Amino acid sequence: GIAGSMQLSGSLLEPTLDVALQGQDLLAGTGADSEPLDVSALLRFVPNTGELTGRAEATRSGRSLVSARLEGSLTNDAGNPYVFAAWRAGELRAAAMLNDVPLELWPAAAREHAQARLYGSVAYERRGAEEHQRAQIEIGGLSVNGQPLGSGRLALDSSPGGSFAELQL
Repeated sequence: GIAGSMQLSGSLLEPTLDVALQGQDLLAGTGADSEPLDVSALLRFVPNTGELTGRAEATRSGRSLVSARLEGSLTNDAGNPYVFAAWRAGELRAAAMLNDVPLELWPAAAREHAQARLYGSVAYERRGAEEHQRAQIEIGGLSVNGQPLGSGRLALDSSPGGSFAELQL
């Protein structure tokens, strides 16, 4: 099931908002590796400073599959933290580490009967209108419809200066 909570602390002049989410026994029975997935996330927002932080983790049988973090700042065009529609992302940084993630958790891969184990990192950075995305992923034991294709590596880098992608199998 999925559960969540929201906590507002501090004062009306200096509030802090914490949002926590937990999902347990998710995606059970969706593939050959049908152990359920557990997910937890915590997000903290400080309206006076625009500070935004978060972390999330996905586990299976107590083993960490994905560990992610988020840091950044939001700006409020109205100058009033209670005008929610006026919040805009100023600067954001997010990163995730993948550790033995089953490819078949991705629905498109599961539909095509693709299986593999993924290891590596993905990152996203935004400063104003400029975005930068990176990924370095090792692919272990890739097979499609039971046909082994081997192992490989995926490298992606996309920024305002250009994009690069390379897949080696």
